[in-house]
Amino acid sequence: MKIKAYKKDFDYTYTLGVFETIELLKNRPDLVLRVYIKSNSYKNKGIPIIDEICREKHIELIESDNTIQKLSKKDNCFAIAIIKKYEMTLQEGNHVVLVNPGDMGNMGTIMRTMLGFNYYNLAIIRPGVDVFDPRVLRASMGAMFHLNIEYFDSFEDYLKKDEKHNITRVAFDGKYAKLDYMALDYQEGKTLVKINLVTGRSHQIRVQFSSRNLPLWGDQKYNTKALVGEQIALWAYEIRFEHPISKEVLEFRLQPKNEYPWNIYKGE
Repeated sequence: MKIKAYKKDFDYTYTLGVFETIELLKNRPDLVLRVYIKSNSYKNKGIPIIDEICREKHIELIESDNTIQKLSKKDNCFAIAIIKKYEMTLQEGNHVVLVNPGDMGNMGTIMRTMLGFNYYNLAIIRPGVDVFDPRVLRASMGAMFHLNIEYFDSFEDYLKKDEKHNITRVAFDGKYAKLDYMALDYQEGKTLVKINLVTGRSHQIRVQFSSRNLPLWGDQKYNTKALVGEQIALWAYEIRFEHPISKEVLEFRLQPKNEYPWNIYKGE
């Protein structure tokens, strides 16, 4: 495997430094393809730790000044671990949401801060920085390998409601509307989508999807292919709000019914 300077479309990435390499080896050794160290790396106290873990986990450890010099422009980079990229999903619990983050250094700092406050779930609204970029991994000082991270897309429109006919349309003189979404599964020509409403306009989800030729199954108003008797496949899975008096954050969840079309999906 020939290692080249990182590009976003690669199926691998790499750490740039001893500390983050140790964090990777301790937390996700299953991802490591091999580790490179410099010939003068004995100057760094972390190298024996890397050597010990690599021996224990049967990970290839290679001394190669040329490889490290090719991937890192810093003289103080004594170790690099090559890892395969992996998919992550958000887990139960509180999470941080970043909208269009663009600075790699700041992203790494946010990851470290999250870990310090015991937050392990990070949602990123596209466009956003590539969390697998080696510069992000370095800035995070290995915190990246403790987190669950997912990217979400978004729809932005201006919507106007026709009160007389009880219908909402996309219109330049309407009110701003935005939602974030992620496709979770695809079965029988239907996509299961997780949606987070940023604004709360009338019929917002139904209109924003149908205006892109992606109408909701069973939507009698905005889906011309919906059959009589079908119930719209739109489910309020989670609601969270702050209690007006106690200020306690209340969260309620309810799984969809075990009936068509919800029961064709295996996941959440």
